[in-house]
Formats: sequence, C-alpha cells, structure tokens
Amino acid sequence: MDGNSINSEKKLVAIDFAIDTIAAFIPVLGPFLKTITSLARIKMNEQSQIKLEKRLLDLEREIEKINNTLGGGQLNYESFLLAPEIIKEYLITDDEERAKDYIRLVAGMFSSGRIEFDSLKEALNIISSLSKNEYRIFQLLPEGHETWNEIFPDKPYQNDKDGWIAALNKLKSKYLIDIKLPLYPGSVNTEIRFSDDEEVSLTNYGKRIIETIKNCEQT
Repeated sequence: MDGNSINSEKKLVAIDFAIDTIAAFIPVLGPFLKTITSLARIKMNEQSQIKLEKRLLDLEREIEKINNTLGGGQLNYESFLLAPEIIKEYLITDDEERAKDYIRLVAGMFSSGRIEFDSLKEALNIISSLSKNEYRIFQLLPEGHETWNEIFPDKPYQNDKDGWIAALNKLKSKYLIDIKLPLYPGSVNTEIRFSDDEEVSLTNYGKRIIETIKNCEQT
C-alpha cells in the first residue's frame, strides 16, 4: 500500500469516527451518512475527501453542542425526516458561507422548543436555489431601502455589472428583494444602472427567510 492509499484510509477512518459520533446522538442519520463513506471507499478524489472530512467533523462538533443543549430532552419527529435533506445540501455546497447557514438550520431544527418546520423548509429551498453570488448579495442587502453606494461602498459590482444585474434580477424574480428604479418622463425604467437614484432592500418575504436562519442560530 503506498503513502497516498494510507493517507486516504486515515481520512476515511476519521470520517467513520465522525459519523459514529453523529449516529450516537441522532441514530437516524447513521445509515444516511454511512452511504456517503461507502461511496467514498469506491472512488473519491483528494479534494472531495478533504471537503467531506472537514464538513463531517464540523457537523460532529455541532451535533455535540446540540446534544448538550437538549440535555436528554425529546426531539420533534420532523427533525429526523428533514435532517438528511439539509445535511446533503451542507455536504455538497462549495460555498462556505452557505454551509454555515445549513449548519444553523440543522442546529435550530434539533434544538428544544417550537420549530416552524414549514418556514425552515422554505428557507432551505431558497438557500439551495440561489447561486453563490446571488446568495452573497442576498445576505448583504438591508431591510430598509438604501442606495448601492450606501450598501456597497467599495462598489464591487463595477467589475462584473452583468453578473450582478443577473443575480439581482433573479433575487427580484423570487420576491426576495425590491429595487426602486427612478422613473423618466414618458417611459418606464426597468434597467439597473447602479446610480444614486436607485435604491434596494429586502422584501418582507426576504426578511422572513433571513430571520428563519437567524432564529436557528440563536436556538
């Protein structure tokens, strides 16, 4: 066995240990996560191995905290049904900021107290449907209307206006943000120019999605 094979096996042992720990706290997740390591043993490149190992170890630490918070308390059955879906997205995403929010959703879902599972599922669907750039912009936008320069004083949109406009239109089409464009005499303006005459904010729906994630973080 060469050095690479030995190192790969060590990583898989570490992953197995993390999964065993998670399964001890939440047994229903054991078979789901074991499937992942079964696939990993067939064939997995180094980048994927590193990513999977890190994500599972982070998840292990989070579930230890959840277990301490519960103190042996009871869980909602909805948590067991929804957990694999959230954890799958958490393990897949390459966006570290989005991964953190998936962990927050898991933490909130397994915390004691009343959880609005419809809202949580809705937040999961939104998080998963946005691109990395769309999600980053969505998290930075204010609740009240502000100009582009007030929100983004470094003007990052200047280097990729087409990308930003596409992302903003996607967010608007999902009713997550509201963009106030100035009206010109005799015409309806639908073009984003990133001028001081334009303002943007989260919609009430967008605020609700952000609030769901924050509530999970605080539980």
